[in-house]
Amino acid sequence: IGEQLSAVATGHYAQIRTLPDHSVQLLKSADSWKDQTYFLSHLTQKQLRRVRFPIGEFRKERVRQLAQEHYQLPNCNRPDSQGICFLGKLKFDAFLEH
Repeated sequence: IGEQLSAVATGHYAQIRTLPDHSVQLLKSADSWKDQTYFLSHLTQKQLRRVRFPIGEFRKERVRQLAQEHYQLPNCNRPDSQGICFLGKLKFDAFLEH
């Protein structure tokens, strides 16, 4: 996260909790099937203090419902992807070769 930003929100399925000593715990998502904490566990305390996971408290079905009924998002009915978001158009096998 760039120093010019106070925080960034992502669409990852995870939750955070700030403790009294200001350290941050990474917690599993409410949706155990979509949980992404295994990937996010490498974030540092500094990074975790500045990240927000606004959908982490919901199950996928509720996120879709909110997207459709409350926010009318154009991608609310898009099929789930099992891809890795940071790969873009790079094929998974090509990624592994690097």
